[in-house]
Amino acid sequence: MIYLLIFGWISLGVAGAIAFDKFIYLQYSRFRRNWERDGKPFGFFWTTPEVKRAGFWSFLGSSSARRRATFDWLFATPAWVKESSAATAGLYAYRLLSLISLLSPLVAVLFLEYLT
Repeated sequence: MIYLLIFGWISLGVAGAIAFDKFIYLQYSRFRRNWERDGKPFGFFWTTPEVKRAGFWSFLGSSSARRRATFDWLFATPAWVKESSAATAGLYAYRLLSLISLLSPLVAVLFLEYLT
């Protein structure tokens, strides 16, 4: 039972990371100025060609932009998102999967406590 819960938790985390990557790619491809203004963040599995070419120092800057974006976008909606229904759906998917992933260990502990 515990292995199933751990597998589900990891799956939710990966799904949240994929949703974040898709959201970043949407910002990169359709809202480039906003992406640059946000510090050129990249995803967990997807990296922009600019970051790959620029090397280590660019990677560090974009990495800190990703950390900032992953937290900020859980609680705040950037203005550019309101211009696109695809961006709104992408942000909602990222938030939903991330929050479920963050809260699922607590739910699992409560569930296991209830069983014993």
